[in-house]
Amino acid sequence: MEFNGSALTVTTVAPHAMTTLSPAQLKSMADMYWLKQFQILQIVYTVSYGIMFGLSMSLLVYLRRNRSTAYKGNANAGRKVILPSFEPLFWVIAALTGVYFCYFLAASSIDYVTPVTISWFTETVSQGRQFTFFVVAAFLLQKSVSRPALVRSMVIAAAITVIPIISVRILDVTAASTQTSFAVTSLLRAFDTMWFVWMLVRPVSRASVRTQREFALFALVYYASSYVYAVLILMHNYTDSAMVVFCTVIWASFAPFFVWRLLRADTEHWRGFSERACEFQQHFRENQGMQEIVSAQGLHVLLEMHRKDLIDFAHLELQQVLGVGASANVYRGKLHSSTQVAVKVYSPTEISESTILEFSQEAALCTALKHPNIVLFHGMCICPPSICLVYELCRGSLEDALRNSLNNDHTEPLWPKLCYMLDAARAVAYFHSFSPPFIHRDIKPANFLLDASNVVKLTDFGESRSMAFTIEDIANDNRAMTVRGTVDYMAPEIIDGKQGQALYTETADIYSLAITLWDILHPGREKFPNSNQNHLNIFRMVLNGQRPPIDPEIPQTLQDLLENCWNSDPIFRPSAKMVVAVLEDMQEDLCGQVSHHLSGFITCLGTQKGTKYTTTPPVFTGEVLARCFFEHKYAFEKEEAIRFGNALMDAGSLHHAKHNKPFESSATTTYYFDSQQLDLNRINRCRKRCRPWGSRRTKAARRPTRPRPRPATDLACVSVES
Repeated sequence: MEFNGSALTVTTVAPHAMTTLSPAQLKSMADMYWLKQFQILQIVYTVSYGIMFGLSMSLLVYLRRNRSTAYKGNANAGRKVILPSFEPLFWVIAALTGVYFCYFLAASSIDYVTPVTISWFTETVSQGRQFTFFVVAAFLLQKSVSRPALVRSMVIAAAITVIPIISVRILDVTAASTQTSFAVTSLLRAFDTMWFVWMLVRPVSRASVRTQREFALFALVYYASSYVYAVLILMHNYTDSAMVVFCTVIWASFAPFFVWRLLRADTEHWRGFSERACEFQQHFRENQGMQEIVSAQGLHVLLEMHRKDLIDFAHLELQQVLGVGASANVYRGKLHSSTQVAVKVYSPTEISESTILEFSQEAALCTALKHPNIVLFHGMCICPPSICLVYELCRGSLEDALRNSLNNDHTEPLWPKLCYMLDAARAVAYFHSFSPPFIHRDIKPANFLLDASNVVKLTDFGESRSMAFTIEDIANDNRAMTVRGTVDYMAPEIIDGKQGQALYTETADIYSLAITLWDILHPGREKFPNSNQNHLNIFRMVLNGQRPPIDPEIPQTLQDLLENCWNSDPIFRPSAKMVVAVLEDMQEDLCGQVSHHLSGFITCLGTQKGTKYTTTPPVFTGEVLARCFFEHKYAFEKEEAIRFGNALMDAGSLHHAKHNKPFESSATTTYYFDSQQLDLNRINRCRKRCRPWGSRRTKAARRPTRPRPRPATDLACVSVES
């Protein structure tokens, strides 16, 4: 039997004669031959797509397992993980190859080969593999790795692969000759090949040159093999062409492996972007001068600090949306699978060196700020298409806490407000303590957060700037900054800025702090009732010297403090350090009175009492003291009790029995009141009556005595109408 061209000829050589089969027999044998070839081809397709599907799913499982291990802080597992935004690409490949695999598996099991004999169907099978090539190539050309970028890549790949299928169908309908069909399909494949020739010669600035060229060579070998078997079919050499087809199909089966290598290299490319953030800081300093220096110790020291605060995306897990903003969303997350964090996620239109530089500046500033009243910054994470700033997880904002206090059915004591005010003032004082000082430019209750112990912490340093200027700027009087801030909290000199520029100093922050303190003392009240909430009206009223009305029940010391802080002339506003000193005096006086009041009730609850032969003070647990706070209406929540306990310790009235630790509402930790401090408070009661409560004293007069407030007024229970 011999197959030649499209005719199958069977000759039987006998000693005396040669027998030739009839045309019907020849056709029957040819059909059987092609049926067998198509069955084999279908099995090869099944194996090919089965390998692609299996590789895709195996890689997905591999990535998921390594990601779960990396969340726990395993650095080796973290290096094996690709960007989360790349995972949908593998799901697309797995879904496509899975559909093909299931079809050919079912068709092979019942010997259904009819579609394989149709030219446009075989072209569809071939283009299914090529779709994998093109979706990856198009994805590398995108400016970002976001989900829309993946969708665009899929659309491009689908358009490129559908065109040959439509062309083959048109050639079948028009009954085009074999030579014409070969010419058209060869031209289309040549166009497809140019993509990978270009990738081989001119790799894009992503992934690595080696992996891009490996992927390009893999695709070019596939296209070369496809061209070879097309030529063999044109020459009617079906036997050799079938072997080439089988080899080509098996070769294409390993596409997911090369895709994985390419995406892993691209992941390292983005990791390199993260590591180069520090280099961008140095570049920025060299080109922009000293305007953005973020530490008095020098930027070179800060760069090394910042390098340690870069977080690998493999160690950060986003869990739940906490808030949605205009420029960023806030998520609850886990760092190293153990630390609960708040993640501020920015999604810029593209991530370039300038974008990294912009966010790196804020991250560097956050890294330099270490203070109990500044939100703890864990680090920056570059996880395309997003840039994440990772902070400690807090309970909520001060603005929310003030709003929720309006719903309380109890009278709010003064001490929580005093603690809020002192924490806020300390944060601003620390911010201004740098040389040159920093200015926040957007101080308001929404930018203060409350942690688990009800400590107020300042956050959101996106608008913060240093007051450092070059000699040229000073000589040219070019020290203005772009106007930033919230309307109700803008100082008059900022409102009066010309052409969107204003000369910011720390006094602008003091004005904003004063309005914030007013909010704490007057939760829920409108600052300018006659403004109709119109920004222009508010601007006009502030420039005319109008300020929010102060409740007459507010202690006179606080009234004077607010009026000084929002003075129209910035020169007469006190510094943040002076504001802290006034509030600390008030807290000491208040805590001294409360300690004396509670000491008599808690003595009988102490776990250890002094005797007549010893001066050991009575010791009690944190749980007992917290319960006493609740019974005497000094606190209504556990967090408030902890904060008040810390305030008493801060004022020197309460001490830990053995260690220098913060207050805990625990049955195992023990505390005692400072009896010497209580005696001093009693001795100085008369002195306190002789001067206004909370007035400033000279430094010499402040020690060793600590006057207590007038006994006629329980300052811890002074309330403000809501």
